[in-house]
Amino acid sequence: PGSKTTQISQHMENTGIVVANDNRKDRIRSLANNIDRSGILNTVITNYDGRAIGNLLPEYFDRVLVDVPCSAEGTIRQSLKVLYHWGGKNIERLSRLQIGLLISGFKSLRKRGVLVYSTCTFAPEENEYVVDYLLRRFPKAEIEPVKVRGLKRRPGIIHWQGAVFSESLKGTARIYPQDNDTSGFFIARIRKG
Repeated sequence: PGSKTTQISQHMENTGIVVANDNRKDRIRSLANNIDRSGILNTVITNYDGRAIGNLLPEYFDRVLVDVPCSAEGTIRQSLKVLYHWGGKNIERLSRLQIGLLISGFKSLRKRGVLVYSTCTFAPEENEYVVDYLLRRFPKAEIEPVKVRGLKRRPGIIHWQGAVFSESLKGTARIYPQDNDTSGFFIARIRKG
């Protein structure tokens, strides 16, 4: 745990404050060790249910990363263990959790702030569906095109099993293993208007 946190903190060159939250206590120690080992001084670690942060700290952050638990389809080539937990009921459960986390992250974002939503899965129910839900509920949420230097990206999908999502979701990014020799993942960049 903590690779994205340490990258963000290092990119900020120990200026500003990074609040890294994980609701799993078993991951907090590893996160703290990684931050300490990296010489990072600008990061605070919290241990809350992420769905509560938007109400605890409304319109507080300039930038928010919502890196959600997911079905991890994008990591299958690294570990077949993912397949043991994969399935429709798990994806539905995760999608509900992801919606709660994304809404909370958006609520905690200041006006004109930017939120990045990311998963390591291909399931539209965990990606475009979740982001589309936010867009429909919060008209001030605007998709900004995702640019990923050095990686081939494909646009987000707007049709899935009879559902039609916002056209703006074409601005999200799907990163496929066969295109980049990486794990697969999904990224949406959302600005609060």
